[in-house]
Amino acid sequence: MARRRRRRSRSGRRRGGSLLKKLGIGLLLLLPVAYFVFTRVFFDPFEEAQPPFQRLVPHDVDIYIRRERLDSDFGSFPAFAVLERLTASREFGEMAGTDWWKGLGWPDEIQATVDRIRAAVSGQDLVNPGELLGREVVLVGRLPVGPDAPPTEGADLAAGAYAALVRLTPTGKLGYATFLEAHDRIAPGAQLAAVADPDRPGLTYKRLDLPGQEPIFLARRRDLLVLGMDEQLVQDVLTSTESGRERSLGLSRLYTENMPEGPADPASGFDAEVMINLQRLLARAPAAGAATASEDAAADILPVIIDPTLGEQLVGRVAFDASGFLLRGRTSLESHRTAVERHGLVGTLPFKVGERLTAKFGLMPRDVSAVVSLNADLSDLLKTIRDGLDPELATLVDRALRGMAQYNPQLKLNGLEDMIYYLDRVLGKDITVAVRPLDHDVPEGSQPMPALAIIANVRDPDAWEALASAIIRGHRAFGVPEDGMFKQPEGGVGLRRWLEVPGTAIEAISWVVLDATSNSGTLVFGTDDDFVREIVAAYTGSRPSLASDPDVRDLIAGISEERANLVAWVSADAVSDVIAPYGPWLAAAETAVDLAAVRAAQRAAQLRLPAWRGKLGSDGELSAEDEAELDDLLDDLVRASEKERKAAALPAWTAAWQERFSWMALMKDGVLAIRMGERDASVALRVRSVLGR
Repeated sequence: MARRRRRRSRSGRRRGGSLLKKLGIGLLLLLPVAYFVFTRVFFDPFEEAQPPFQRLVPHDVDIYIRRERLDSDFGSFPAFAVLERLTASREFGEMAGTDWWKGLGWPDEIQATVDRIRAAVSGQDLVNPGELLGREVVLVGRLPVGPDAPPTEGADLAAGAYAALVRLTPTGKLGYATFLEAHDRIAPGAQLAAVADPDRPGLTYKRLDLPGQEPIFLARRRDLLVLGMDEQLVQDVLTSTESGRERSLGLSRLYTENMPEGPADPASGFDAEVMINLQRLLARAPAAGAATASEDAAADILPVIIDPTLGEQLVGRVAFDASGFLLRGRTSLESHRTAVERHGLVGTLPFKVGERLTAKFGLMPRDVSAVVSLNADLSDLLKTIRDGLDPELATLVDRALRGMAQYNPQLKLNGLEDMIYYLDRVLGKDITVAVRPLDHDVPEGSQPMPALAIIANVRDPDAWEALASAIIRGHRAFGVPEDGMFKQPEGGVGLRRWLEVPGTAIEAISWVVLDATSNSGTLVFGTDDDFVREIVAAYTGSRPSLASDPDVRDLIAGISEERANLVAWVSADAVSDVIAPYGPWLAAAETAVDLAAVRAAQRAAQLRLPAWRGKLGSDGELSAEDEAELDDLLDDLVRASEKERKAAALPAWTAAWQERFSWMALMKDGVLAIRMGERDASVALRVRSVLGR
């Protein structure tokens, strides 16, 4: 027989429903109270987010860096994932093992800090910093200027005042509130105080004092955390956040019109917006804006081509991943100066980077180390080189040019000044310089300059031929022997000539004008005839050119659409071969000793020995026979001292000098493009790392 279902009484159902109803009412009453308590103790979970942080940054900062997707940048906390991969490479390990790297100090300090953080959090289940701090971080800074900020050696960024803006996640907000409540337990000895700015009503923030350290100022505005050690900068950021967005960097024309577009996926690699006040930064250098007058033409020529003091604020993006580094930037120029100081690249016609490099690389053998191509005022460059010459050398060159001009009076060359104006008329503004290592020994003591090739458009081939003929006929004025001049037809594209230059680091000068017509041609002028011959071979297609290298084509593709009036390409491996010979040459000069002083010191030491002191006469002098014997001994001692220097001091100095370039092993190659107009300038730099091979 089936069991009958027992029915609940009506009164029982009423009691259960009443209990649930009371519980629901209680919860409804409790939720507002809990919400009120939570918002007062921690934060409002429904508060609005701040706008993008570039709109909260004061427009007058000198340094600005903004990064999104911080969570994608870390591997094992607290190291960046890309840097971890780079430091694990063989090339980095070799560099880190050098005495130069160990002597820097700061790498060990950074590593020690990382190790301390890892030890402190060992065994804990850490939240990814990006999940804790959010996906947007901004660093802003101001550089010191004025009489209280003396110039420093280089750009002393550490002397600036900095503040950070961090977008907090809910977890980050909770952590911030917890720290405020328990700061003395989290950081023993810490003192936290509220600060109200007397000059700005309603502006409040916190001051955190840690034992033995400068105070930290911090404040939270919704999901924005501002912190820094400079109180004024923190105040300015908070003021901009609350009432000054119309004066923010992100709403300025500088930012909106010049900041390049970011990647579609910021997490694909490190990508950051940057802004640097070039005027303030360069003002920190001792010779900022000063005209150079050194005896080193190479040091003087760069400011003539590119004067960085013309720039105002540089705005751009930096990005890097395992494959390499990319920078794109733009800056306005001091137009009142460019209107007067029209030299170097200023005002020259820009070109497309991809088109220019492809054309010039078609001339280059694949073993070149570097190529620079530019549109510039040739006379300015040549005058800079002339001003850097030793006065005695300049006098000799003037005399040689006058002697050469006798063989063609129509040239009217009375020295270097006339030669500069002549070349400026004959050659165009399209100039390319290629570099590769020397393939021959140089005389002892001579500077081991690399092989150079200069490629230029010829506007008047007949005028160039007149100059070349005068050089050949006046060869004795340059010390070129009669049997040291040669010529070779090159497959219908031109006549290659070369002149031997004995007793110098340059074996021969060589030139050819490719496909010359009545009003055009391409001049290839080199300090090494083999280099010029191989350029002709690449031009005619009889040997592979640099343009056929797939790696080089891939590198160019990254910035091929950029416009520039100077572009430079460098192969890190090949440039190392260019630099290497300079080590022994510099070491010979740096370790050289005054042999006369060494001889005098050795003589004094010998005369103090009993064997020689006993041979001194009453007048304190040696006999002629003893003097000759002592001279022979001193010759041996001086030779031994010099031999020891060359065997020990010279190699040690060379090795230490070469170690300073060991960082280049981390790079594969790179390309730099610079455009300088009359009102603004732009720059693009792409460098491939060894990880991108």
